[in-house]
Amino acid sequence: MDERYREPRKIDERAQQDPIDWPIVLRTTARWLLVIGALYLVGWILWRAGTSTTPFIIGLVLAYLLLPIVKRLDRWMPRWASITAVYLVGLLVLEVLIVFVVPPAANQIEQFVRNVPGWFEQGNSFVNEQILEFNERASPEVRQQVEQQVNNIQNTVQRNASTYAQRAATFALNSVIGIFETITFLLGFLVIPFFLFYILVDSNKLPDAINTLLHPRIRADFWNIWQIVDGTMGRYIRGQLLLGLIIGAASFIGLTVLNLLGFEVPYTVLLAIIAGVGELIPVIGPILSAIPAIIVAIGSGPQTVIAVIILYALIQQLENQILVPRIVGDTLRLHAALLMALLVLAGAVGGLGLVILSAPLAAIGRDAFVYLHRRLREPPQPPEVAINGLVEEEREPEPARRRRPVVS
Repeated sequence: MDERYREPRKIDERAQQDPIDWPIVLRTTARWLLVIGALYLVGWILWRAGTSTTPFIIGLVLAYLLLPIVKRLDRWMPRWASITAVYLVGLLVLEVLIVFVVPPAANQIEQFVRNVPGWFEQGNSFVNEQILEFNERASPEVRQQVEQQVNNIQNTVQRNASTYAQRAATFALNSVIGIFETITFLLGFLVIPFFLFYILVDSNKLPDAINTLLHPRIRADFWNIWQIVDGTMGRYIRGQLLLGLIIGAASFIGLTVLNLLGFEVPYTVLLAIIAGVGELIPVIGPILSAIPAIIVAIGSGPQTVIAVIILYALIQQLENQILVPRIVGDTLRLHAALLMALLVLAGAVGGLGLVILSAPLAAIGRDAFVYLHRRLREPPQPPEVAINGLVEEEREPEPARRRRPVVS
């Protein structure tokens, strides 16, 4: 074959083998633009998806909470068997809740809603009695000023009646639209068990996949920061959920005992659920959850109110002296005064969700700041030294030692 036909082929092969000689600044800029563009695209898709991503977020949270249990079961059985055991226990707990908790809670909520008009009538009668008593005792000048203020309020309400009607119509329309969105939202929850299963099965492959995306120089720092986040958030959330379960059960048992003693405290299941959910809010949650029980007990007399206050005080002491040191321990290492300030700021900025997560997020921010400060100091501390004291080391359970017989 003629050499003229072979020369272009040799040039093409050489061009395929030699990489493009780009400047290092240009390649670095292009790589960062690629990463930023990919993150922006993913963020834009998640933002546009809105509430449809909620089932997947719940699945990730469940996987985060259940993964330590699955890893412990891996010592005695394969991964698929561990996940199956966790699923079976979860289905059993769900069935117990559906059979023993949901029906009485629904009945008590229905009863509570049914009694609301009667309570309004009682409150209206009480207000009218106070007004009559005030008119009998107050001087004409004071009564004239009070009547003038009441008339001003009535006039304001009448002027804004059309605005209130429009808002009510808009609310009704949004409620109808919300019903259809809720149906679609609930259908999305059907994928949670399957999504959760695949996450738990392939969780061992996740570290290797993340390492392929990270530069070798930042892998140690990334996993140290992850240990700070996982250690604080995981122990806190799992501990608070367990505390909520125990406190809810203790409240139900205590309120039931008060009813057996003749104090007549209604809505025991509903109040127990409120007490359990209140544990998610640090410091002031248990105090806030006791307020509905005290309000409900007012209708049964002062003795019932005193009994309910004593019961919740005992439960609070049980939590502070026994349960919290054993379950949560000193995970956060934050002063109570600082926690209360964080709760107020979180409520003003992000609502209830941020209130619940404000304590662990503050602890994570503090530890991450300390770690990065150690890494950036001069001379910088290595990653294995900078992480000291910021995460708790998990110790493997030691095998039980056989006691030697005492020789007399």
